[in-house]
Amino acid sequence: AVVAAVLELAGQKAQAVPIEAEESMDESWAEPMAFDGCSTKGQARPGDPQPIHIVRKTVQQSADRPATPQGVTA
Repeated sequence: AVVAAVLELAGQKAQAVPIEAEESMDESWAEPMAFDGCSTKGQARPGDPQPIHIVRKTVQQSADRPATPQGVTA
């Protein structure tokens, strides 16, 4: 009502405009094609096993410098 009064004071007439139908929330939040098939757990398809690769670092010991745990510096 207030907006219509302001429009009339400005010399414009308030009129109804058609409202376009919006796409559903599911469509607007759909996964882009670039990520098609990716799961939230990684780049594997849902249900596919994801391989794990474990790499162990070796610590070299010398006579004058004893081995220190990784991440610890003197």
